[in-house]
Amino acid sequence: MKQNEKKKRVISALFAALVVLTLISCCFLGTTFARYSSSSSGGASVEVANWDVNFSPEESSNITFGEISPSETGYGSGTQTNTIAGQNIVVITNSGEVEADVTVTVGSLSYSFVGGASFGSQAATWSDGKLSGAPTQAQVESILALTVSVSGSGTTVSGNGPYTATLAAESSATQSITVSASVIWTTNYDDDSANSGAFVDALDTWIGENIASVSVTVTCSAVQGSQVNS
Repeated sequence: MKQNEKKKRVISALFAALVVLTLISCCFLGTTFARYSSSSSGGASVEVANWDVNFSPEESSNITFGEISPSETGYGSGTQTNTIAGQNIVVITNSGEVEADVTVTVGSLSYSFVGGASFGSQAATWSDGKLSGAPTQAQVESILALTVSVSGSGTTVSGNGPYTATLAAESSATQSITVSASVIWTTNYDDDSANSGAFVDALDTWIGENIASVSVTVTCSAVQGSQVNS
């Protein structure tokens, strides 16, 4: 009997010890389960400024004007012209959110000759009632002019090239640049009053007999012209 009571006391003591140890453990671990806690989350994003430059037509475009000749009116007096009105080669439009610097480069005029004809190295003259020598390219261009014009944003430049025109298209509104070509044949009798127009007629005739066509190449490009970081 005494032995059983002693055994019970030992078990009771062990149980009490386990309870105490458990309480002590909770004291140490209490800070893990009860504390101040704050949290937050966030992120970042950015919008990309739109680049929207269009070339119309998108592919390279070749304009064929057909044929042109001197004017048939006003023979022998004044300045007579025969003109083929301008036609668009390309229209460049910027609808984006950054400026676009557009560069238009017009090449030199290219001539296709009949047979073995070529320009003269010195200006042709009128001698003994006939044309002496072949006209120079400058003489021909003063008569037959294929002109490329670049217009848009209040700027117009034109000429036979080569030249480069750079125009900035503002992003505040849709901007466009038009590249067009026109042809004019000019017969200036006033410059040939001494020969009653015979010399300029001879120049016109030389062009008609020896030049098959005139052409020019135009290239266009667009690059970013401003930045956005707002």
